[in-house]
Amino acid sequence: MQAQEIASLHPDLIIVSFGTNESHGRGYKAAEHTRQINELVRLLKEYCPNTAFLLTTPPGSYLRYRRKYSINPRTEQAAMTITDYAKQNNLAYWDLYNIVGGRKSACLNWTNNHLMQRDHIHYNADGYRLQGNLLYEALIKAYNDYVAN
Repeated sequence: MQAQEIASLHPDLIIVSFGTNESHGRGYKAAEHTRQINELVRLLKEYCPNTAFLLTTPPGSYLRYRRKYSINPRTEQAAMTITDYAKQNNLAYWDLYNIVGGRKSACLNWTNNHLMQRDHIHYNADGYRLQGNLLYEALIKAYNDYVAN
């Protein structure tokens, strides 16, 4: 979808959720990831100047090497890159990676509950549904806290 098409929807909120694909290359560089985030946010803000933004971090994934899976160690760096960018640019963020266990158990929580597809990168319908429910609960909690204050 082009930025003009997004603007034609007159969104109140744009949720930018990425980091999994970016962290899968062995050559992951935080500076390049930051540049990509900045380019996308700048473009969207140009077309949607009055829209709020929410950046989200990836939920965790695995790498495959010689038929064995291991936790992708670059996901943590991608999550930090996203949250650092959000903080530096006064944007809201939702740190799904650390909410679901971070380096220690994010991936294990998904796999132990059978919420990932066989590729160990993508999620099954229940996994994505859970992610959606967690985001919904976070938004409602933030709204209720806002209204209460």
